Amino acid sequence: MRTQFLNDLKPYLQAPARLVFVDESGFNTAMTRPYGRAHRTQRAHCAVPRNWGRNHTLICAVQAAGPCAPMIIEGAVNGTIFEWYVQEVLCPALSPGQVVVLDNLSAHHRASVRTRIEAHGCSVLFLPPYSPDFNPIEMLFSKVKALVRAGDPRDLTTLFSSIWAALDAVSLRDVFGWFTHAFPDIFLCQML
Repeated sequence: MRTQFLNDLKPYLQAPARLVFVDESGFNTAMTRPYGRAHRTQRAHCAVPRNWGRNHTLICAVQAAGPCAPMIIEGAVNGTIFEWYVQEVLCPALSPGQVVVLDNLSAHHRASVRTRIEAHGCSVLFLPPYSPDFNPIEMLFSKVKALVRAGDPRDLTTLFSSIWAALDAVSLRDVFGWFTHAFPDIFLCQML
């Protein structure tokens, strides 16, 4: 399945601006760095919240130009929420001819999701199971979460502003690195 996915994706990798990877990631107000630093003879002390509060989900897309179409919701993503996101947030950000790459969350497989994306002149590809290494947005979420943890958010206002600031901190160089990491054979050949 992985080989078939790469074969299906290969024509689009020649023009990476056409690719749009969509995924979601969870956040809460208890996010903190898992490790601390201190001098060798001293302990690192840090306050860690006991109650996490409600989880929030960032639904986002990444393309060669950077992150786009971000939306934060309370709780987890279900089919209804994802359909609304596609119709109201993602599709207006798409250009005809782009390819939307989704993972295998059941909400992504709804027929209405594909129909709405294709109605905007775009096509849909699904990642093979257990293949987050083919999805550059996973690395975007890693950077965003590291920056949010560094901000030590303890209320929703701080959490949301930390998420938006982290998305703004993503550079084109980051995005190019993530695309190259996900598809090294194709991008390294283009660079040579």
